[in-house]
Amino acid sequence: MAYPDWVLQHKTKGTNISCIKGNYYLYAVTSKWDKEKGRAQKITSAYLGRITEEGLVAPKGQKAIEKPSVTVKEYGASNFLTDVGKDILEKLRSIFPEYAEMLFTVAAIRVMERCPFKRMELHYDYSFLSEMFKGLNLSKNRLTEFLRTIGKDREKISSFLSQFISGSGHILFDATNILSKSSKMNINRNGYSSKKEYDPQVNLLYAFSREDKTPVYYRLVPGNIREVTALKLAVEESGIRDMVVVADKGFGSQNNLDMMDDTSLQYIIPLKRNSQWFDKGVLEQGDKGKFDGYFLWQKRVIWHYSHTLEPQLPGVKYSSSI
Repeated sequence: MAYPDWVLQHKTKGTNISCIKGNYYLYAVTSKWDKEKGRAQKITSAYLGRITEEGLVAPKGQKAIEKPSVTVKEYGASNFLTDVGKDILEKLRSIFPEYAEMLFTVAAIRVMERCPFKRMELHYDYSFLSEMFKGLNLSKNRLTEFLRTIGKDREKISSFLSQFISGSGHILFDATNILSKSSKMNINRNGYSSKKEYDPQVNLLYAFSREDKTPVYYRLVPGNIREVTALKLAVEESGIRDMVVVADKGFGSQNNLDMMDDTSLQYIIPLKRNSQWFDKGVLEQGDKGKFDGYFLWQKRVIWHYSHTLEPQLPGVKYSSSI
């Protein structure tokens, strides 16, 4: 459950808050590894008092626990990320005025700690981010509700991402299949991946700025939607036009190429060896002098030549190597 701020300010490392009949109580807790359960077991070691809006009321016969006058918090990484990401924070505030600081804080902590969300609150308390952005509730339950709310607002997410696409030059897309058998998702569908897996999965598409080397767009689509369809949806939503699509040879079908030609997309796609567009004439001559040249790739010499395909795919060029 979500606790009031005047209650949460008493929660420190090694303590736990319980709500009993509308009253809040503070306990000292430790943890011990349980071999049988394979996880840490929480152990309540002492009752510290009742929390009121006026402060902590100690148990009878005990003095109230005073907070230490000096608190040590991590500063360097928090300050660095806040400084280099100030433009991101400003863009978040323009699109998500209510959640901007929380979004930025969660992202920064994930960069620094790579921690699960259930530990987010602990790292926040010991980070200087808790001084820069005070009063954030990063409890596990609150984060679950928060991420669900943000994730449903695709319109705002697209508006935020579009601010990074403008003027970013060529963008490269990459699609990744993520397997998930979660019963609480409605986007994981039976699909086919390059590894010949037919399990429930989600397709994740990313777009990266070629110049900045940064991600500027993403889209999640059900696993039963073909990559070319997902790509078309992503291009339409993002508004990207000056883009180069780099795909594997499984993408090189007539329908896929027609779709990219219709949307004026540039693309680099290898052909299968049995493709009707694969002109082996230069290879069959066995004369390297007929090639356009060569280049080195991972200490290997790659010979190449180009050929224009007409009339099926006017203006399309491909390279073959030997």
